[in-house]
Amino acid sequence: MPKFKYFNSPDTTFDAFDNVFDPIFDNKHNTVTYHDEYKAENLSDEAVDNVFVVLPYIWARAPDDGSLGTPGRVALDFEHGAWTAEDFNGIEGLDLKVTAKIVPLNHPYSTGTIAAGSIASDASLTDDFGPSSADKPIEAPFPPFPPETLDKNDRIPSVDLGELEAHEDVVVDLKFTYKWTLDGKAVDYNALRTSVGVYTLDDVKHSNAHHMASAADDLWFI
Repeated sequence: MPKFKYFNSPDTTFDAFDNVFDPIFDNKHNTVTYHDEYKAENLSDEAVDNVFVVLPYIWARAPDDGSLGTPGRVALDFEHGAWTAEDFNGIEGLDLKVTAKIVPLNHPYSTGTIAAGSIASDASLTDDFGPSSADKPIEAPFPPFPPETLDKNDRIPSVDLGELEAHEDVVVDLKFTYKWTLDGKAVDYNALRTSVGVYTLDDVKHSNAHHMASAADDLWFI
């Protein structure tokens, strides 16, 4: 049975419309939504079937005012479908759980999960994708991105966009829900700005991508 079922797509990418991010905070529900900020895009001159968007890495951004410890990006552990941190950013007793939704707009899609160990770094199907955010092809620099590492059995959030026509792009929203506890009791802290590593994948079995010489750069650097 083949080790890899998907690979980091050379023909499609996930990108931001610009470098100015204005997320929507809902403090009543402790969510932050990046609306009309991102897109999945087919960069090629041909249609690409079975385009998947996956979200393997996120970093919570401790605020600049120091209210949650040293300002900056905080690494989280992925387990059981969520990102977690015990003693968040060095604050004893403060624990965090973050869940995510990937929501394409005005395009058919289906939601699911993909095992991290089933993803190859490129179309050659020779190397694993990651598993650390510091590994190729991700190579998120530290600082400011503290490394995060996935287990091969971690099932990361995904959406299947199906076919993207040549040079078609699809707007994709990202929504994060933050749940905080202090010494085991729920506390009403707000969601934080969230940095992400988001990638587009091809399905090995059904791919008809023509495979550019090098993989497209996907988004992780916000």
